[in-house]
Amino acid sequence: MSWRRIAIVAGILLVMVLVADGIRNADFVRAYFASTDHFVVHAANPHVLYEEDIGGLADEIAALLPGAVADVEAHYGMPFPAAARVFVCATKDCFNGLTGTNNRFIRAATPPRGVVISPDILEWRESVPAIIRHELSHLYLKQRLGLFQRPPPAWFDEGYAVWISGGAGAERVTAEEASAAIGQGHHFVPRSAPRWIGRDHAAQWGLTNHMYYRQAVLFIEYLEQLRPGGVDQFSQEIAVGRSFGPTFTQVFSADVETRWREFVASLTVVDVRS
Repeated sequence: MSWRRIAIVAGILLVMVLVADGIRNADFVRAYFASTDHFVVHAANPHVLYEEDIGGLADEIAALLPGAVADVEAHYGMPFPAAARVFVCATKDCFNGLTGTNNRFIRAATPPRGVVISPDILEWRESVPAIIRHELSHLYLKQRLGLFQRPPPAWFDEGYAVWISGGAGAERVTAEEASAAIGQGHHFVPRSAPRWIGRDHAAQWGLTNHMYYRQAVLFIEYLEQLRPGGVDQFSQEIAVGRSFGPTFTQVFSADVETRWREFVASLTVVDVRS
């Protein structure tokens, strides 16, 4: 078979995979095209758009967004390729429509258009600055990688967002609780390459999101201890399209599976019931 035919077949297979992924995530596809015409552009920061009934929260986000963007850019070592926009929803219907999610406990999500804030965040308002940084980490990678490159495995994507935000997304689980669960064999299994269709999620291992994210960030903290500065270096390589598994091995001098086994063996498990 000629290289031209191989390229054509590869292209067809890629389109089939993307179509299958789109069908599987039809709500997310609809969200991609949802209208935002009714949103108000914030007077002090045009990158913040909001529904009229939630202007107070929009004011808060408009003030903190420049610093949050700068923090995320410092970790990734490069500026956002495009404006980092935040949409602040006043209703759950708005949030669901823009994100394709329908989960009572999600405070924010990040489709390609930008960060979308749920009104549920008002119940935990002190988390707003950290959640913004968490979601900006996801937005940064989406902007850099585009639609046709797979994001890193979810354990790293989420764990890194928790890490640079100071814990957002894992607040309900302590390091001790996560360590205990890992010691009991109740943990996620880190991938060394992205999935072609879909993403790993907490429920497939019987975990809550907060437990999954806390375990992931503990592993990332372990990697940072092994090689100070290595986690940011690795994220910067991933953001420019480097292959996840080989780059991990290059930066951390061993593959994901080896470092995970060492991490698990290093844990000091405590009885959190006492």
